Amino acid sequence: MNKIEKILFIMIWSIGLIGCSGSVPESTQPAEKAESDQEIETLFPSELDLDAYSEGMIKSTSLWKAEKDLPLFTRDEGGRDVVSANEKINEGEEFRILFPATFPLQDADSEKVYGYLPDKQKYVLIYDQNLKASLINGAEWDGKSLIQRKQNIKLYDQIDGKNISANSEQQIFKNFDSGEQNMPWLKTNEGWMPLYDEKGPTFFSVINGIVVGNFARSTTMKEVYDRIVMMKQFDVYKVTFSWGYALANLSDSECPALLIVSGAYNKDLKIEVYGDSSNVITSQSIGSFSMEDSILYQNKDHTLLRFQNVNGQKTVTKISSQNSELKETALTQDKIAKLDFDNLKEIQFTNVYDPSGLDSLKQYIAGNLYPDFDFENHGYVNPSLKKEWLLNYDMTIREEPDRNSKKIGNLSKGEKIKISDIVEDDSESWGNLTTGGWVCLKDIQYDYADPMSSNAKDWKTAYKEILDNEANKEKYANILEYAPLWYLWQDSGFDVPVLAVKTGICEADYILKLYVYKDDSIKKIGETSASHAGFYSTENSGVFERVMGHMGTESVDRITVTANDMEEENLSSRQDVLDYYKPDGQFWEFQNVEAFE
Repeated sequence: MNKIEKILFIMIWSIGLIGCSGSVPESTQPAEKAESDQEIETLFPSELDLDAYSEGMIKSTSLWKAEKDLPLFTRDEGGRDVVSANEKINEGEEFRILFPATFPLQDADSEKVYGYLPDKQKYVLIYDQNLKASLINGAEWDGKSLIQRKQNIKLYDQIDGKNISANSEQQIFKNFDSGEQNMPWLKTNEGWMPLYDEKGPTFFSVINGIVVGNFARSTTMKEVYDRIVMMKQFDVYKVTFSWGYALANLSDSECPALLIVSGAYNKDLKIEVYGDSSNVITSQSIGSFSMEDSILYQNKDHTLLRFQNVNGQKTVTKISSQNSELKETALTQDKIAKLDFDNLKEIQFTNVYDPSGLDSLKQYIAGNLYPDFDFENHGYVNPSLKKEWLLNYDMTIREEPDRNSKKIGNLSKGEKIKISDIVEDDSESWGNLTTGGWVCLKDIQYDYADPMSSNAKDWKTAYKEILDNEANKEKYANILEYAPLWYLWQDSGFDVPVLAVKTGICEADYILKLYVYKDDSIKKIGETSASHAGFYSTENSGVFERVMGHMGTESVDRITVTANDMEEENLSSRQDVLDYYKPDGQFWEFQNVEAFE
């Protein structure tokens, strides 16, 4: 299809897009119009049932059928056992399991087997003395869940096959399949084992997790992305089911960005983006966007194109990375007409439990891509390195931090310089210039340069404006006893405190809004309910807890904050509570607007 045909087709297609019914007379239609129509229509998805399971949910889970009514369970307050969810799956109903589990965790005498339902974040009882559900088929994609063989349980080379020796009692569950008499079998990283025998379950669940350490400058981007993908596997225990990943070019960086897709249902599909910023070293994303009824394509100009079809309304959106933040731009018909459809490449997502798709990233070294990141301090750079320095004297630039080193340049009194590293001993302090070379900052007798004042005044001024604007809203005008309250969260993981603003005119109306001063501007991180709630800092930077209590009902949530959003995880819920839970962390004492200075 040549350029003229593309433009003509886009003009025709755009008429249909805005709902007009006009058509081109047959005698004036280009010879290849039918082929052109077909070409662009294939770029859009067909309208999906938004309440149906997503493609990733179907590929990642095994399909079962309830042989009787099956009760559902949730984790208890401590997370080691389950309690009734007062829900059930009805007899004859089909359901999908991500992995099997036993409770209490670490209990080798467990007698029941549960299946985890990622769409509900609940567990269903599938075995209790006898099998209560039948396996229809295993998952298309292998999973990954840590289990342990019970004593004397054998491992086999295949279903109903020969006994083999195992390297470890602990196994990685990967999938389900059926054996003789429809017995469910577990596929592990070493072999096969039946789900149960005459004594009960053949395995028990153990506590699973990952240990996260600091990266070094020599770390490859494969290792960086490996960690993010691994951490996303644990999102299944939260409200998010992350099931796939892909690599895409979103900037001029030689290393592609990492896309993580989540959502058990079509209506919940979302993509989170990592890369194009040193924040990726600390597993922070640069943003996210919806994938509801969409197909995503790689464009040749280092952007993504989202072709979306929602209720018959077809739109094309360009997604790009600008200043390490995502930007979505809806394309006009003129812009759409200029797209090179022939060179669009559909983004295909890989099983989040299969990291082999990241092997190509071994060639990229994190320290080379992000030279300004302080790997030694996990991103917490010496505050002096974030400021400009003002020279008090004419100074010499040397090749190394030594007075006897080769002279390579000069600086004049009053010049402003930027430092990327500082080397100190008992008598001298040297700064590594961002432009190259070293300059002496001070010795025993003199301070040759001084760090310029920080931007502390800037963030305080910006926060004061946020509070003033909130306080001046009309809803507070006639209710004098209510006004926005604030708290400065110090251990937020950012360079400056996060401003927490509590707004509303009654307990039921209270909302907590979080703001941070970043890159010389205010960014709203997100908001959450503050109704009948107290907030507490934790020992983990960027994490706080909320305790909501009212009329004997209690809910405890952990809230994790990143540069772009905040994620909530319910830790416990209780009824008929007389003594509400009080976390160990610092309680957030909110203050009135007038108290902010």
